[in-house]
Amino acid sequence: MANDLINRILHIIHEKLRKINIYFNIDWTTPEEKNVSEWLKNALKNDSDMLRDVLLENNLIVPDTDATVIRILRWVHDNITYVSDTIQYKTTEYWATPSETLKNKLGDCEDGATLIFCLCRVAGVSSEQIQIIAGEVAGGGGHCWVRYTSINYPYVIYYIDWCYWYNSSIISKREAYQEYKDSVVLPTYSNYKKIWFIANDESGFKR
Repeated sequence: MANDLINRILHIIHEKLRKINIYFNIDWTTPEEKNVSEWLKNALKNDSDMLRDVLLENNLIVPDTDATVIRILRWVHDNITYVSDTIQYKTTEYWATPSETLKNKLGDCEDGATLIFCLCRVAGVSSEQIQIIAGEVAGGGGHCWVRYTSINYPYVIYYIDWCYWYNSSIISKREAYQEYKDSVVLPTYSNYKKIWFIANDESGFKR
């Protein structure tokens, strides 16, 4: 009964996000914009076997979902080296699939965020709990990170970031984030400033 209530709360929170189609040019070598949710869905479908192998071989799945998410975060941070798209792919922007990132052991912010997202989804984290955010951060630069809502703390949102502002703490020790319209609001200084879009493998969202 308690889990049913919590899942209902998560559903209500999730429904507060306005569903839209998010189109973004994920490969600047071409002019084509792609539906981000469809791209994530295809990445999950095409790379599911490799993602499952990573989860099982590294013992990343545990009964507690919060702990699974943090294990995945730590694994990606420890096993993927940050490198810019201009160096790795010779273009300003390129979203690598999970299999590309795992094969190369390299990636920039959205590559690692996508890998974390896909590993979590294959591990059983629901789409209502986890999304990808693209937005503006301290200094005015663009960044991509993961947005996670815990079943244990369903009223609050946690940011999972493997590179720029990496935090390996367990969920109960992490700072909860508040969002208002397209801005990130905290009672203290935050590196996360503005939300461009939120997406998972089912839909894109705007607040």
